[in-house]
Amino acid sequence: MFKYYSKTAPPRNDNQPRTIHHYVDSVKFLRGCGFMINWLKNLWNWLKSLFNGSSEPIEPCDPPSDPKLTDSEYESVLFALLEEVKKGKSWGSCQGILINRNVKSDELAGWIEEKSLEWLQNRHNYQQLGEDLGELGDIASGKLGNIATQLSSELENFQQDNLQNTELITSNSNPSETTVDEVQRLIEQAFEQCQKGEYEAAIASYNKALEFKPDLHQAWFNRGNALHNLGRFEEAITSYDKVLEIKSDDHKTWNNRGNVLADLEKLKEAMASYDKALEIKPDDYKTWDNQGLVLSELGRFEEAITSSDKSLEIKPDNYNAWYNRGIALANLERLEEAIASYDKSLEIKPDNYDAWHNRGNVLANLERLEEAIISYDKALECKPHFHYPWYEYTWYGRGTLASRSTA
Repeated sequence: MFKYYSKTAPPRNDNQPRTIHHYVDSVKFLRGCGFMINWLKNLWNWLKSLFNGSSEPIEPCDPPSDPKLTDSEYESVLFALLEEVKKGKSWGSCQGILINRNVKSDELAGWIEEKSLEWLQNRHNYQQLGEDLGELGDIASGKLGNIATQLSSELENFQQDNLQNTELITSNSNPSETTVDEVQRLIEQAFEQCQKGEYEAAIASYNKALEFKPDLHQAWFNRGNALHNLGRFEEAITSYDKVLEIKSDDHKTWNNRGNVLADLEKLKEAMASYDKALEIKPDDYKTWDNQGLVLSELGRFEEAITSSDKSLEIKPDNYNAWYNRGIALANLERLEEAIASYDKSLEIKPDNYDAWHNRGNVLANLERLEEAIISYDKALECKPHFHYPWYEYTWYGRGTLASRSTA
């Protein structure tokens, strides 16, 4: 039997499954076409040179490149895309906006990345944009999905940090104006350092701010996030515990604390943290999702399905919840239902390498070998250089099935 992989990862796909060999044949054909076109151009230029009496062939002009879009044009594309997402459209449907405007998703992602620091520094009316980008990040594939998710988190946290930190800095101890300004500067500096991935520097900035004002719970929270990103899990938990000493009903801290405990494989303690988060905010779909994954790792698959279903009641297009639900169903040998869950995940997020891989495993267990091979091929298209052992396992599984299906 094939093992069902139980880690989450991003995803991507097109409408018709195609193998790697199809793409090789297509490339060969297109190269042949390009060669013929160039040969005809050279022939035409030679004939023109004879007619004009020129001894030198006339070099063809390169076709004009598409002009780069202005900021306002990129904004128009982005907001049109966000409107489609709000209507609940799938990523495949939303891509029509990019195709109609002749904009590549990576190109739009690059522009968003360029503008992000400017947007964060201006701080005006960005709460709604943060929420909208979060929804885009939930369905978009590749670089655009990653950038949208990251910026959404930063915009939302920035709004909360700015308000809460200002209140905390100026409360209780009547600090001097110089102290308030310095703490605010350090908090903003740390935030920008986190955005650039400079987590060590950000932690140093948060430490300085906390020397002035030890009860800044948002500084402790963000410090914990930075430590988590560096893999310093025990220190991250200490930071989150400091938040909870100051503000015990902070559901995000309980959730993030649970994530770190899960990374440390302290699964029962992680469950206790998730339970606290859901007690405070029962409609947090991300916490239900995280809890479902940990329940699967504990072998409590029926409960894991219930958690995933709770997440999907709140956010039906949460591709991670569909994926995690598929893992639990597969481990319960409810294989057809598992495939249906993986299909829902891939409908929302078509480049989910893990979903394609696990779908292939389930199909293999059902002896649907040709379909399993197609799923493995899609997984390898999404992650051709995947560096974990699962990459080799996918190749191995594909090769084994191919030999069985042709025997």
